[in-house]
Parts: sequence; C-alpha cells; structure tokens
Amino acid sequence: MKAYHLKSHVSDLNDIFTNPLKALLINSKKIIMKAPSAPKQITWIIGLICGILGIVGHYTDVPFLTEHNYTLLLVGFIALAAGTTFRDM
Repeated sequence: MKAYHLKSHVSDLNDIFTNPLKALLINSKKIIMKAPSAPKQITWIIGLICGILGIVGHYTDVPFLTEHNYTLLLVGFIALAAGTTFRDM
C-alpha cells in the first residue's frame, strides 16, 4: 500500500475546494481523465438535427418521426456524447 503525505495533498485539497471538477480529474497527483473537448461542427449539427427531429416526432403526428422519436433522440445524444468524449469526432 502507498503511504500518503499530508503536506503533498494540501495543495490538492485547496484545488478541490476551489474547483470541484478538478476533484474528478486528480487521483493522487495523476490525471485519470482528460477534460471534455468540443465536438466538431458536423457532429454537433447531426446530434442537434436528430434531437430536434425526435422532439418533433414526439409532439406531432409525422409517420416516420413518430415511430422513431426515441431512436432519433438516442442517436442525437450519443453523437453529442461521443463528440465531447473523443477528439477528432
């Protein structure tokens, strides 16, 4: 088991209290997760269009959109989530 020294973690604690997101990124001085990146414009547009079509299909009676409204919302969400998680997407 690793021994931890309080003095080395005091600055980490100060950072955690001032920036809670940094608490998720720091694990005993090692970065375990990169910060999310902005998706490419085409990925964002595809996700937005799929989401809007899914919402329109939910509230109106358009044959194809009404049948696949949840699928369209899911595809839009996955496109936006993948675009922020992976670079160059």
